[in-house]
Amino acid sequence: MTTDPWSEDSSSWGGKTTYESARGKRPPYWPLILQVLFILVSVGIFFTADPEKYFSTSLLCYVLTPFLTVAALAVLRAIDLSNRSLEHYDSMLGRDYIKYASIISIVSFVFSLSVIFRFATEIAQLWGTR
Repeated sequence: MTTDPWSEDSSSWGGKTTYESARGKRPPYWPLILQVLFILVSVGIFFTADPEKYFSTSLLCYVLTPFLTVAALAVLRAIDLSNRSLEHYDSMLGRDYIKYASIISIVSFVFSLSVIFRFATEIAQLWGTR
């Protein structure tokens, strides 16, 4: 009785495949969700704000829109870079998430132009009343 040296049972090439290694590690998608929520909240605040509170709401929208969306992009990028050394990390999906987060950040900057315009108008009105 001889065993075949090329059979699957005697080969140690592939090793055991566990559920975790077969599935792989995926990048987080919560920064993308946070970015979209920041933009939606900012747009909601911007368009429903009371005209007497334009200064404070513009300031809040300005913090939400460009700064926090880019911070979420930075967090996603940092997590992606730290996970690239892992064996089963899906780096292609990480690149896609970073691309989507970059597009969302660009959209937030475009929207923040209207926020900056309103903010500048309010500052000009405050300086004009002195």
